[in-house]
Amino acid sequence: MAESLTWRNLLAQIISEPYERHQLAYKLNVHPLTLTRWSTGVSVPRLEALHRLVTALPDYEEQLSSLVTQEIPQFSANNAMLAQQMAEHIPSSLYTEIFSLRATSSPELRCWAITERVLSVLLEQLDAQQVGVLALLALCTPPSAGKPVRSLHIFTGQVLPYRWEQKLHHIYPFLFGVESLSGYAIQTNHIQSLYNQELSDLPGVRVIGMKSAVACPIRSFSRIAGCLYVGSQQVDYFLAPQLKLIDAYVELAALALDENDFYEPEHISLALFPSSKEQVPLVQAVQYQMTHQCNGRPTFPAPQTPRQVELEFWQRVERHILDDSEQA
Repeated sequence: MAESLTWRNLLAQIISEPYERHQLAYKLNVHPLTLTRWSTGVSVPRLEALHRLVTALPDYEEQLSSLVTQEIPQFSANNAMLAQQMAEHIPSSLYTEIFSLRATSSPELRCWAITERVLSVLLEQLDAQQVGVLALLALCTPPSAGKPVRSLHIFTGQVLPYRWEQKLHHIYPFLFGVESLSGYAIQTNHIQSLYNQELSDLPGVRVIGMKSAVACPIRSFSRIAGCLYVGSQQVDYFLAPQLKLIDAYVELAALALDENDFYEPEHISLALFPSSKEQVPLVQAVQYQMTHQCNGRPTFPAPQTPRQVELEFWQRVERHILDDSEQA
């Protein structure tokens, strides 16, 4: 008895030719291997991804839609289209909220308040099912006078589900540079994505379990302030609608920053940083210095805002790491 046709069987037939597989992957902005995983049942695409697949194949649209609905009853073209549209746009109410925060927050709290709210709504929109998504906002570490920007540091971060919160602790104390996905995005001045982060040579800024990731530079005209990194527990999680959405949220997050947070690309030359494990003793040394007095005087001049103290800390860590690597 012949096996009944499923949407996966049909997809396998369509992509059996390498050219057709690569053409379809290009339309969907996914890796060709993703289509193979869908067709073999190794991974299950989300509803909006299924909708994009169906509409990308007009010659098979009716048949594919029927077969998908047989396997996934909740699938419908209208519902998937609505989910896709919602996933591509920032809620209008958030713009009002961000403009209000910018106008009413004190200079010391403005950046933190706006970016925390932006990341919170972004994660809720990207991961309504809470399968596991993380967002980190990394900023350029201010360089010494006459020197280029050499490192990035984490300014803030959020996760869904919230029980992952403790995992952020393991990456906050460290600097990173050109070896990371965020550093690569800044050096190329373009959004970068990894379909499967575990197969990449870039260690990036990751939490154990992250499978795919996106890094998008934070810009103001041609100048760059840092990068937004978003990671997921699922391989191939970020399709074209998600990349578009992340890019839009990055533009909104840029409103939180001051003019002096941005640097011209030619003034950014990120260094290669060692692993987090190798950075630990240097980070601890700086922490010790900044919490103890030297010759009866404070380690840094007063008064300073918490953010100024934080930046002083990152600058010292950067000097220690780069000086040690140059001496090695």
